[in-house]
Amino acid sequence: MGMTMRGGMATITRIKIAGLSCVLLLAAGHSFGAELTVAVAVNEALSGNKALAVLRAEREAARGAWIKAKTPPFNPEFAVGFERGGDNFSSKEEKSTTFGISQKLELFGKRGRRKAAARHRWDGAKARLRRAERVLAVEVSQSFRRMLTLGQREAVFKEIAAFDKEMRDAARVQFKEERISQLSLDLIELEYNQFNIEYLEAQSERRQESYSFLRLLGRNPDDEIELEAGVDLKPLVLDVKHLEKLALSHRSDYAAGGFEIKANTAELALARKERLPNPTIGLEIGSESSVIEGDDFVGTASVVGGIERVDQKDKRIGLQFSLPLPLFNRNQGEIAEAEAHVQLSRRSQEDLRNKIATDVRKGVARLQSAQAAVALYQTVEPRLNKDLVLVRKAFGDGQIAIEVYLAQKDRFVNGKLDYLKSLERLASAHSELEKVVGHSLEQAL
Repeated sequence: MGMTMRGGMATITRIKIAGLSCVLLLAAGHSFGAELTVAVAVNEALSGNKALAVLRAEREAARGAWIKAKTPPFNPEFAVGFERGGDNFSSKEEKSTTFGISQKLELFGKRGRRKAAARHRWDGAKARLRRAERVLAVEVSQSFRRMLTLGQREAVFKEIAAFDKEMRDAARVQFKEERISQLSLDLIELEYNQFNIEYLEAQSERRQESYSFLRLLGRNPDDEIELEAGVDLKPLVLDVKHLEKLALSHRSDYAAGGFEIKANTAELALARKERLPNPTIGLEIGSESSVIEGDDFVGTASVVGGIERVDQKDKRIGLQFSLPLPLFNRNQGEIAEAEAHVQLSRRSQEDLRNKIATDVRKGVARLQSAQAAVALYQTVEPRLNKDLVLVRKAFGDGQIAIEVYLAQKDRFVNGKLDYLKSLERLASAHSELEKVVGHSLEQAL
């Protein structure tokens, strides 16, 4: 692990993640090879994320359902029948063959309703996919910024652990010179061990975040990547009413809810149309032949083996028309179910609209608070570095007691960590509000 110091602290430019072996690369203004930017990471996630692949498959399934619904139904039924019988008393033998074809007709505008419902389902699937893509882009950006913040946090602990090592070595010299007590030396040793433990915990926390980040990108968790330092978020002037209108016009899940209402309304109209049955028409062609032996016949007879025999053959063609019963008050259960689905989708849309309005206000309040906190910490944070350098030198020269050094160091560490937490809260609030609005805040404002 390497780092370049500037003013007592390191400037982070990239993070290298290699599965279990996460290495933090710190430098001051140096250029490395190809690094992963937020924009590149988002594009990679949009093409490789497994959850999006599932939604794209659902979109294609909805498209297939629409193609099926808009295709005119042509599914005729073919039937063939054979019959053979006779009369033992009159020595009569009969044979018949029948061929038929029939087609059920979908009338009364049913196919139009079915096609409309399928089209709205397809539009809803596309809208849900767009919403998932937008949310994924925000989550990738949020995880990217969190990775950088955790890297800075890790750098703080690493730097303090290095300081404590120097202070421990200095304390051991002072102890040999009997300038400090055993208790003071033990405190220094304890501090050194504690910050090394916290440094390891910081590494582990960033490693866990790296797994989540790589999963968003659709990568293997053992892949190795390098992150380029992100751009600081600029303070925004937030307009609640404008953001609420923007959310209602840009939230694809809200649009999907509208398509769901339309689809359910079309299915309700279809269910009502289904109260009238679909007729079936058909064509039938048949032939009959009969053979009569003996004296009971009318017509021209032939003599076979001394027995008079008459052959009769008939052909026929006919039309079929059928209607399922009952003719009226059909489909009552399906109609009631479709009406319930329409009401459910409308209530869900109203609930989502109210939730968006609430979430916009909560998100704005959270982001405003985070922006104010970062602004306050930024006025204090530069002085902490200088103070720690002075305290460290004073302790090494034996000018201050161990208790003073530890107190000043805790002040520095707490101040730096609080500042990093405020940056993380700012990035989180920014991302969450972008999720709510469904649009880039910088472009919206």
